[in-house]
Amino acid sequence: MPPPAPVEPVEYRWSTLPYGLTGDGTGPEMRLSGSPVWQRPGGMTIGGTRYAHGVSVRVPSETTIDLNRECTDYEAYAGLDDMTLGMGAARFAVWADGVRLWRSGVLRGGEPAVPVRVGIAGRRTVRLVVEAVDPAALAPASGGTADGSSSGSSAGDGDGDGPGIGNVRRMLGRLGRLGVADWAGSRFACE
Repeated sequence: MPPPAPVEPVEYRWSTLPYGLTGDGTGPEMRLSGSPVWQRPGGMTIGGTRYAHGVSVRVPSETTIDLNRECTDYEAYAGLDDMTLGMGAARFAVWADGVRLWRSGVLRGGEPAVPVRVGIAGRRTVRLVVEAVDPAALAPASGGTADGSSSGSSAGDGDGDGPGIGNVRRMLGRLGRLGVADWAGSRFACE
C-alpha cells in the first residue's frame, strides 16, 4: 500500500477572512475585539511597489486571528501605505499564543516594505501588531535626546510661553500616528 499523498497547504488571505461572528470556525477568522481593519483584496502600494492584496490598519493597531486549524506559516510584506505621503513611522510585530515571533525595525512612510515570514505550526492564535513610533525621537534636534525629550528648559519650550521646540516635538510625535499601516500580500498557509 503506497503512503498517503502529502496534503497541499491551503492559503487563507487576510484580505478575505471573515470575522468570528460570521465565520464557520473551520479556518482562520478575525476577532471582533481588535482594531478596525480595511480588507483590500484589490491591492495597495508601499514604497512605490504595488501589491495585489492585503490589509490596512491604523497606527497603532492590533488584530487577533483565531486559526481554528493547523497552520504552518504566516507571510506578508509590512510597511506604511503610500497614501500617507511619506508621513508616519511604525514597527510591526507578529505574536502567536502570547509569544512575539517577529518584529521589524522602524519603518517610515515612503520606504519599501519588509518581508515577513513566520512559522506558526502548533499555534492557535496570531496577533498582528503595529506600534506607533515618534518620528521626532528618531532624529533629535540640537539639545534633544533620542527619546524626544529636551535636555533643559527655556522660555517658550512648550510650557505655555509660546511655540517653542517642546511644542514642535509634541506635534511631530503625533504625526507618527498618521500612518496607514499595510500587511500586503498577507496570508496564512494551513493544512
